[in-house]
Amino acid sequence: MASPVIGGEERLKNVEVAFYRLSLPGELSLLKDSAAFWHLTRLIKKETPDIIHVHGYKAALNALPAAYLAGSPVLVTVHNYLAYPGVSRLPSGFFRRMAKALDPLVNRYITVSDALKRELVSLGISPGKISTVYNGIEPLQYRKKEMAPGGRVDGKEELKKMRGSRFAVGTLGRLVPQKGMDILVKAAAQVCSVLPGTSFFIAGEGPERESLESLASELNLNEKVVFLGKIQDTSSFLRNLDLFVLSSRSEGLSISLLEAGAAGVPVVAADSGGMPEVVRDGKTGLVVPPGDSSLLAEAVCSLLQAPAWRKEMGESAASHICAHFTEENMVRKTEEIYEAVINSANSGRGINNNAGSSV
Repeated sequence: MASPVIGGEERLKNVEVAFYRLSLPGELSLLKDSAAFWHLTRLIKKETPDIIHVHGYKAALNALPAAYLAGSPVLVTVHNYLAYPGVSRLPSGFFRRMAKALDPLVNRYITVSDALKRELVSLGISPGKISTVYNGIEPLQYRKKEMAPGGRVDGKEELKKMRGSRFAVGTLGRLVPQKGMDILVKAAAQVCSVLPGTSFFIAGEGPERESLESLASELNLNEKVVFLGKIQDTSSFLRNLDLFVLSSRSEGLSISLLEAGAAGVPVVAADSGGMPEVVRDGKTGLVVPPGDSSLLAEAVCSLLQAPAWRKEMGESAASHICAHFTEENMVRKTEEIYEAVINSANSGRGINNNAGSSV
C-alpha cells in the first residue's frame, strides 16, 4: 500500500501490510508533486497492483496519471467538497474543469455521503460511476463505562471543568473556516446568557485557533469556552458531554459526528453536506440551517433544558450509528466495489492477472 502518512502506519505494520511514505504536501507544489508522481509511478511498476485506491483529489492529481501509465484501474474516494465557498482560493470553475479532465482516468468513485455524490454529478460526473459508502467506526469503543464525575480526560486539567459545569457542550474537529467554529463561539455567547452554567469545550487544532480565542475573549467567554487542542481519549471526552455540536459550513460526512452518536450523545448539527444523513432531525438530534448562530443557540438551549428528550435522543443516536455507520459495513461495501472494478478491468483486457496488491 502506498499512502501519505495519516496516523495508521503502526496499525498497517501490525497486519503485515507494506507501507511506503510519499512526500505529498497538501498545497500545490510543482517540484514536490512531480517528485511524488515519479516515486509513485516507480512504485506501481514494482508492485503491479490489481487496483489503486486514491483518497482525495490532491492525491488523485498524482495517482491518476501514474495509474494510467501502468494500466491499473483506479477507485477514488471523495471525502470532502472540492471547493469551499468563501474559503477556496481558486474559483469553483477550476474544480469543475479539473474534475472533468481527470474523470476519464477514474474507473469508479466512492463518496462518503449522498450529498457528495450529488456534488460530483453537478460537476458532470456520471452517477453510474459513483457509489456512496458511508464512513464507519467501531461503535462499541465509545460505549465504555462513563468516567466518574470530577475525573480527568486525557490528563488535561481543563477537562475537569466538564463535570463541574451544569451543562457541558462540546465539539471536535480541525480549527479551519469550513468547520464553522466561529459560529459555535457566537452561539455560545447567546446560550450562556440564557443558561449561565453552561461551558463549551472545543477539541482540535488548526490555523483558526488564535482568531477563535480572540473572538471568545471579545464576547467575554474566556471562562466559558475552553480550547483543548488535540486530545487522545476521544471516547472519554464525548461521553462526558451533555450535547455535541457541529456547526460546519461544509462537510462530507463527519467522523466526530458518528463518534458522538455512538457515545450516546445527542447532537445539534448544521444542515450542511452529509450531516443530515447522519442526524435524524428530532430523533437523534436537531438539524439547523448552516451559518446561523442564533438558531444554533436556540436549538442548543432547547435540548439542554429537556433532559428526558436528550436522553432519548442519545439512546436513539447510538442505535442509529450501530445499525448504519459501522466499520464492518464500510469495509464490506468497499470490498464489493473492489471486486466489481477489478472484474470489469480484467474483462476489458481479456486477461486475469495473478492477485496483486492494493495501493
